[in-house]
Amino acid sequence: MSATSAHPHPRRWAALLFISIAQLMVFLDSAVMNIALAGEHRTSSPAALREFVA
Repeated sequence: MSATSAHPHPRRWAALLFISIAQLMVFLDSAVMNIALAGEHRTSSPAALREFVA
């Protein structure tokens, strides 16, 4: 058994939590953007949608 597997880094759970929260934020951002674009699609022109996304 190697020395690295015998003594894992003490902050590995904090790193996993940080990465998990970051992934959740990316997912929520894309979900909100999809809902907002669907609502704007009915009322706006394509040029306004491009400005909305940018």
